Amino acid sequence: MIFFQKNRNGSLMVELMVAASLITIGLLGIFSLIISSTRMNKDVVHRFEATYLAAEGIEIMKHIIDTDVAIPDTAFFNSTLNSGNYEVQYNTDKENELTELGYASSTRALWLDREVTGLYSYREAGVETPYIRTVRVENEGDKITVQSIVEWTVGGEKSVANLEEVFRNWRETSL
Repeated sequence: MIFFQKNRNGSLMVELMVAASLITIGLLGIFSLIISSTRMNKDVVHRFEATYLAAEGIEIMKHIIDTDVAIPDTAFFNSTLNSGNYEVQYNTDKENELTELGYASSTRALWLDREVTGLYSYREAGVETPYIRTVRVENEGDKITVQSIVEWTVGGEKSVANLEEVFRNWRETSL
């Protein structure tokens, strides 16, 4: 019986090239997934921080409203907070750094002082952040609407976190 041997010269090279191509395509897919995941993670971190800063803006204004209500016989529910746009930071109260803006929104970035306080403020200490916070107040008598807007731009993409709270006069008013 006679066996014919096929000429297999070069077939190993073709198999190696196909295997290398498949491995390269697989690795590119994995690297693409890692890069995409890292980008999304950074976006989530920015959204989380911006939401926190927007909530802080609401809480600061709530503190100012509550302070007015707590002072007996000297202030009423809406006596000191005018409608307008404000810049506020963690230690803002009606006597301390409540800055009313004469324009639609803030242009000053918040700074994070990691070393000393660990808090965000407009004081230029620590690290400048991409966040700009504006708090809008609509005072309508027995109803105060507070809107805290945080804007940031990263990689040329502008994003916004916007929280709103409505405060009502729940106390009986005496004339």
